Amino acid sequence: MQLYIVTGASRGIGWSLLHRITERPETEALAVSRSGLPSPAPRCEDLRCDLSQREGQRGAADAIRRKIAEQPWEKAVLINNAGTVEPVAPLERCDMDLFLRNLTLNVVAPAALMQAFLSSSGGIRERSIINISSAVSRRPVRGWAAYCSSKAALDMVSEVAAAEVEAQASGVCISSLYPGLVDTAMQGLIRTMSEADFPTVQEFQDWKAQGALQNPDTVAERILDLEREGRLPQGPAFLRDLCT
Repeated sequence: MQLYIVTGASRGIGWSLLHRITERPETEALAVSRSGLPSPAPRCEDLRCDLSQREGQRGAADAIRRKIAEQPWEKAVLINNAGTVEPVAPLERCDMDLFLRNLTLNVVAPAALMQAFLSSSGGIRERSIINISSAVSRRPVRGWAAYCSSKAALDMVSEVAAAEVEAQASGVCISSLYPGLVDTAMQGLIRTMSEADFPTVQEFQDWKAQGALQNPDTVAERILDLEREGRLPQGPAFLRDLCT
């Protein structure tokens, strides 16, 4: 059997990933989300916890260790998909409590779950970690000080961990993927922002109107195809470049 662990599994890319993962009878899943799954999925444990809180991170890490110990898995994959874009505002007006929550959810939580996964899965022959990042980790976007910096930090956590597992010759693949523009609830939230807080909001509204956003199901299928075919790279990469 194969084990997949997906965070942010209740909607968007995470929910689409979970659907495709559990379509196959040889897979089991651990779905981590704050609100819980909108409907049951076969062979799937629904774990509700808030990854923006240390208590939630500890609960998810413990669940990962427990799940890995349940049986001799042929393969294990951790997909860190949970994240937030807020706060959206110029730095001079940012809510620092929300800024800290952003960094905790977007950086600390993935790192904590990677630690639990790597430290408990050494006996599994095939292991992968997929961190869902963003191209804004490479460029500044006005109003997104928290989001841009947290995704840049997530990329570096991925790169450092990849260098460490390569030095150990453990065969673990650790990727940080940029999926591009995807039609998710986060995109919907972004389009409601004021121009004063987010000067490029019109671009996001135009992309939606022009049909430029990708379907989450399509993105999920591409990610899983790359993982199953062994074509995921170590470190950051644009999903579009891997699928050409």
